Amino acid sequence: MSFNWQNYVLIANQLSQMTGGNLDDEALLRCAISRYYYSVIIPSRDLISQKTGNSWHKKSTHKWTTDELNGYNDKSSNRAARKAAGILKKMKRKRNMADYDSVYSGGISDLRKDASEMANNAIKVTRLLQQIQ
Repeated sequence: MSFNWQNYVLIANQLSQMTGGNLDDEALLRCAISRYYYSVIIPSRDLISQKTGNSWHKKSTHKWTTDELNGYNDKSSNRAARKAAGILKKMKRKRNMADYDSVYSGGISDLRKDASEMANNAIKVTRLLQQIQ
């Protein structure tokens, strides 16, 4: 049975709501941002690979996925694919900041805002992927 990547949205939502308690708010929000991203990048990769018949490479999965979505030529859904690619690129930048930057520019208030934005973007990408199917 294949892993349901949408479960990451549920986890990210819980992490975002756990702030203000005994755990480190920054760590919770950084984890949430990362999980929101992975909840949509992997399903995007799998769907575009299935649609195009092209194979993805572990080393460059993120770039490959957005490049394939941008180049998708199905007339009924190429606009949705390009929109999804644009959102995924923005999400990846936020995910990289959350995962790799020792100091998050803007601090905890920006982390809260970015986590909320990532949640909304995960919903948008999921809806766009449904248009591609």
